[in-house]
This record gives sequence, C-alpha cells and structure tokens, in this order.
Amino acid sequence: MSENVRSSEIFPISVPVRSASHDIVTSEFAETDRSCREMPPIYFHSKHPLVARIIKQALLSDPALREAVRPMPRVFGSLQSSGHQPVMILDTCSVSNWPDVLVKWFSSGNRAVVLLSPELADRAEQVSVLYLGVSGIVTFSANLEQELPLAVHSVVRGRLWISRDILDEYVKQTNSLLHRSARASDGLTAREEQIHSFLIKDFSNKQIGAILGISERTVKFHVSRILQKKQVKNRQALIEIVGRVANF
Repeated sequence: MSENVRSSEIFPISVPVRSASHDIVTSEFAETDRSCREMPPIYFHSKHPLVARIIKQALLSDPALREAVRPMPRVFGSLQSSGHQPVMILDTCSVSNWPDVLVKWFSSGNRAVVLLSPELADRAEQVSVLYLGVSGIVTFSANLEQELPLAVHSVVRGRLWISRDILDEYVKQTNSLLHRSARASDGLTAREEQIHSFLIKDFSNKQIGAILGISERTVKFHVSRILQKKQVKNRQALIEIVGRVANF
C-alpha cells in the first residue's frame, strides 16, 4: 500500500479505535475476510465513460469483487435483488445531482462509497459528505486500484472507510451542535443527543462506540434510555419519526 493511503489514516470501524497513529486496514486482513463473505451487488455510478472504466477496473482488480460489480441501472427500481444491502460507488465529479442520488439511495437502507476529486477533498467537503450518511470516502488518485477495493470490503462488513481526522472533526462539530441545541423537552443528555444523531443515520451500536471511543455496552445503555425518553419501541421507529418531521 502506498504512502498516499497510509498518510490519510483511514481505518475500518468495528472495534474501539486505538490510539495508534495509523489505524488502517491491511491487505492481509482484508484478504482473510474476503474468502468467507458473500458479496452484495457493487454498483458503480459515473456519467463520464473514461472514469466509469477506471472505477470498474479498480473494482475488478480484486478477484473477490468481480462477480458482484455492475454498472448502475438508469432506474433504481431495476436493481438486482440478492438479499444483501447493495453498495454504490458514486463519482461525485461527474454526477451533478449526487446529493439527491445519495438521499434516494439511502432511503432503501443501502450503503455508499463516494469518490471525491483531490482538488475538492478538503476537510470541510469530506465532513459535509459524511453528514449525508456515506459509509466511505475515497479520493481519486493513482492508488485507486488499491484503496477502492479495501474501502468496499470495509463497508460490506458494516464498517466505515473514513480518515481519522475527518471523523474527529465530525464528532467535534456534532458535540458543538449538541451543546448549543440540546432540547430540554426531550430530556436527553448531551451524550444521548450525540448518540441520537448517529442512530437516526442508522449507525450500529458497534460503529457508534468506535467513533465515540466508548464500549458497545455503554452505547446500548444510552440507546435504551433514548428510546424510553422518545417513547418509541425500537430504532426503526425513531428513524421513521425523524423522517416524518423532516417531510412535514
């Protein structure tokens, strides 16, 4: 793996984040996991023929992904059903309405990895993309053939492929927002408000714990308290309530 990938400090979220300077998925670890997992459909979406070819080539370079890779159909309703959550690789440089595409894609509970231009992939842009609910962020580079398959495998396992500094900034911003806009009527603590913001984006307890540096058991306790205070039976009901409020 090249220095370009190492320097971004990308890591998969599945266990509490360690303090190592480079918490990164390795090719050896990824290869071990690939052999025992059935791949969901992996769709690539680009309006630029050359870029679409480059993305496809990067994905097909991994033998474990070859049978799963396919171009995005014109209509989402024509997606092939496999019983697994599909993953979309979205080229934000050529798809002009990509935020709307993501919203529609996520409405069915799917996952996505976005590809950003190096010129636009600054901290602010990546954090804003993370707010949309993406599971992975990859920058176009000469290392795409190595990094993109690793990102896909990480997302398929239910993890995130996001650089550590971007996650840190995301958590910092949500912390600030929570302290400024805590709703007394809900009776949620600052930590509960923080976890609530991840719950409504459908993050798992394990992912939330890894991002916030707390145990999965602690997250589960807070989730139980949040559901009780919100007077809902489960996480899905919480997400549906937020959706109804947003569409009001």
